[in-house]
Amino acid sequence: MGTTSKTKNELVTELAEAMLAASTMQEHGDDKYYTPAVRRGAEVIIELRKQFLNKKGQPDLRGDTFAYRSAVRDALTEANIPMEDRGNLMSAVRYHVGQTIREGLTDDEIQEAGFKVSSPKERQKADRLSKAKVVRAIHKGEEITDPDDVMRALRSCANQLENMRFTGWNKTDLGLAAAFLDALQAQVTEVDSQIR
Repeated sequence: MGTTSKTKNELVTELAEAMLAASTMQEHGDDKYYTPAVRRGAEVIIELRKQFLNKKGQPDLRGDTFAYRSAVRDALTEANIPMEDRGNLMSAVRYHVGQTIREGLTDDEIQEAGFKVSSPKERQKADRLSKAKVVRAIHKGEEITDPDDVMRALRSCANQLENMRFTGWNKTDLGLAAAFLDALQAQVTEVDSQIR
């Protein structure tokens, strides 16, 4: 990734302009121009990060230094972005930073800079696939064997069970609930027997 000839102050002003444009587009629900403004902000952020050095004396590509974070805060203040809107806006920008920064680096350089090799888009896709497996697992007959998927499904099941209240139910519905819980207890017994 090449270096920029712009000063930190010029980049802060450019970032403020991009953030103001993105914030304005978001307020008006204008997706057509919102994403390009956020991408522009991401490009400026990458250039701004190169202006700051981390503890190793390398460009602060992760954006960890206090000086870099202060510069971003200054840009958001200059753009008059309300505090309550900054989190969502910067989350969108970080997503595009993650995508863009990987375009100019090798896998080794990405890891050396402290990033995960997979891009935010790739991680989102994997997360959606994993969640889809859990949803499919709700249907009887869909076997789950991957330990991570099983744990995710169990966590979801445990959360749902904690939220259940049976007070005021009629005896028929309570009997049906008890049958389902018995089936669950049978699974618990099976797992327990494999542990011992």
